Amino acid sequence: MNAPNFARELQFVLDRRGTDEATVMAEAVRRGMEAVYRDVFVESYLAGDIARDEAVEVLGPEQVENVEYRAKALGDDIAWGMR
Repeated sequence: MNAPNFARELQFVLDRRGTDEATVMAEAVRRGMEAVYRDVFVESYLAGDIARDEAVEVLGPEQVENVEYRAKALGDDIAWGMR
């Protein structure tokens, strides 16, 4: 996202919510941190640094199964391509 888009999007949210910029930015940072945390958590799980039971506790069983399925599919595709 470039600066003009960010400014336009921020102004849109401020206008619609009728709240102050600090509140909107705090929410944006919180949501962004949640996304970054989840991404890093999944990376750590796939690297074997986090146990499956902890991953299920944090991400939920469906998300863990989805991550495992996608990782296996990627591995299968790479193996197929290397033949």
